[in-house]
Amino acid sequence: MGIKAKSIKAKNVVGGFQVLGGEAEDLERILRLARNRLTRNQLNGGIEADSIEADNLVEGLQWVAPGAIRDLAGLRAKVEEMEQEVLRSPDAEVVQARKALTQAKQELDAPQPDKAKVEERLKKAATILAQVSKAAEAAGKLGKELVRWTVGAAGLWEIAGRVLGG
Repeated sequence: MGIKAKSIKAKNVVGGFQVLGGEAEDLERILRLARNRLTRNQLNGGIEADSIEADNLVEGLQWVAPGAIRDLAGLRAKVEEMEQEVLRSPDAEVVQARKALTQAKQELDAPQPDKAKVEERLKKAATILAQVSKAAEAAGKLGKELVRWTVGAAGLWEIAGRVLGG
């Protein structure tokens, strides 16, 4: 499955979910919906076209919160904010996600941040948090804070590409 066309010209091309706005209370529902869809392999195939003209190209989940990040300073601030938030968790795997966020923040502080390194580190944080949230959900211990971190890290990973020239 996926989106396949010779040519695509659109404002948004979404192979998955794009959520504009919403409150923290919505995040748990959004995350479950996205995880359910993604684990059923409904996104296999991605987006394929000889040419794509789009303002936004999304494969997977994109959550655009109110006060969306539009520049490098905003991205740095949000990565640092998330890094500080996850400090509250004693979970060893969440500590690994925090380390990845710290590394992303350090790269963003460089005079010329390396897009690939930032994306790699944010992807690592998002992946770790998604695994932790899946395990917590299976154990019946999925909290709103963990859901917010999981969706937030995935969003930062996606936003980094756009802010850093992707």
